[in-house]
Amino acid sequence: MIRAVLDTNVWISGFLWQGAVRQLIELARTKRFVSVTCHSILHELSVVLVVDFETPPDRVLEIERSILSISELVALPSLISYPVRDPKDLHVISCAAIGRAERIVTGDRDLLSLHQIRNVRIVTIQKFLQELSQ
Repeated sequence: MIRAVLDTNVWISGFLWQGAVRQLIELARTKRFVSVTCHSILHELSVVLVVDFETPPDRVLEIERSILSISELVALPSLISYPVRDPKDLHVISCAAIGRAERIVTGDRDLLSLHQIRNVRIVTIQKFLQELSQ
């Protein structure tokens, strides 16, 4: 089964809007792939939901609990070193490496421009859904 890290933007889109990304979260819920996450992704998610989307704290907590219920949580003792355009992306890359993920699913152009890091392919939501349907 494919192990995948869903980037913060994917989680936010999935919980706030309908469409393909919501389908992806349902596939994680039904164990069509293993969702891998870490505390720093959850923290970033919380900050973005509160600051950018003015999400009430109880809704943020509900989203975090939902993610934890369908994801494997890994600890990041440290961030791996990798040349990236945006150093804030290193926690996502580190989560994938430590969590033995084969995919990072994102809409982030900086991450998508990398295409692959070691054995981790970086793909869009649509590409990952296509892979899961095969």
